[in-house]
Amino acid sequence: ILSYGSIFWIHQTSEKSMRTLEAISKSHKETFKKLFHAVLAQGIYLAPSGFEVSFISLSHTDDCLMLALEKFEKALKAISS
Repeated sequence: ILSYGSIFWIHQTSEKSMRTLEAISKSHKETFKKLFHAVLAQGIYLAPSGFEVSFISLSHTDDCLMLALEKFEKALKAISS
């Protein structure tokens, strides 16, 4: 059986590779905190630290992921305004 896994980390855009803790923007913690609470208000729970990774598994259907995307977009609009 062939399967694929995924791992992702939410962070601010950066021109340089982030290979060390020092390379992460100083504002990352506060920005992630706002996103975390906005996404949580949409019904999506992320790991509470902006320094943790997340995973998508085979239990996440296409419909589930599309709904999550819509909720992330709403959350991003909420914190951008």
